[in-house]
Amino acid sequence: NNIPAFDMEVIESLKEMVGEEMVISVFEDFEKEAIEQINNTKAAYKNQNVSEIQKELHTLKGNSGTIGLMRIHEITKNIEVPAKVGDLTGFEDKIKALDAEFEYFTNNYRTLF
Repeated sequence: NNIPAFDMEVIESLKEMVGEEMVISVFEDFEKEAIEQINNTKAAYKNQNVSEIQKELHTLKGNSGTIGLMRIHEITKNIEVPAKVGDLTGFEDKIKALDAEFEYFTNNYRTLF
């Protein structure tokens, strides 16, 4: 998987549009919200609540794409799109990948600023 974690073009253009401080704040807000969305997704999986999984990940997918988090976006899409039709095949592996990628994001995004 050769997708970069961060799309620097997207992030640089965000910096130009709203300024670095604002982008840092957006990333911090994303981090807080994503923790909640990922936890809600895991809880929904325990209850086999497919529509809840889809709802939580739809937001995460959109937000991560908007701020240039390409790998989080891709992994989320790989869970969310099949979930729309009730398909949770490989959910546990995919959510592990999402956790690992989110941890990478959390540990590294501050180095971009």
